[in-house]
Amino acid sequence: MSINCAFGADGGTMRFSCTRLGRRVPRNNASACVPGCGDPPEWCLPGDEGACGCNFDNKCRGRLRPWKPAQLGWLLNTHAESGARARGINTWTGYAEVVVDAERTFASPAAAVEAFFYSDSGHYGPNGRASVDESAQRVCKVRRAFLGALRLDPCQVPVLRLRIGNWTEPFEAHQCA
Repeated sequence: MSINCAFGADGGTMRFSCTRLGRRVPRNNASACVPGCGDPPEWCLPGDEGACGCNFDNKCRGRLRPWKPAQLGWLLNTHAESGARARGINTWTGYAEVVVDAERTFASPAAAVEAFFYSDSGHYGPNGRASVDESAQRVCKVRRAFLGALRLDPCQVPVLRLRIGNWTEPFEAHQCA
């Protein structure tokens, strides 16, 4: 598995796209963009864990800085000991985020995605909170585009409903219309 970086909380990684004018940015030097991590990344260093941006909660949400892949073991152990405790889905707490380089790790984009899922509590989008039905419709729409682009059979990539209150069997299959 090729890891690009990790964050001690929600890193807001979607803001770190490596495209400029529709072209991918080459990754051939230390100052280049690292997808999901920064353009270029502002790496956290050992000893920075108390600093805003290199911490384990979302007080610096939108300003978190990444940790290098070599520090992943330390990051996860430290997060387990002193990271924010999970308060449930949509609270942005209680987890670290690891950015995987799907292009280097998997033979094809299809192999990088096991399933699409939505939460039984809905989701937050640009227009506020969406219902569970809206969440399911959105996930089914994105999955259809994914299946079409890669010419995959729907059976290869299921849609799942995450049941927040059932950690014994958290997922159930969902049939898209």
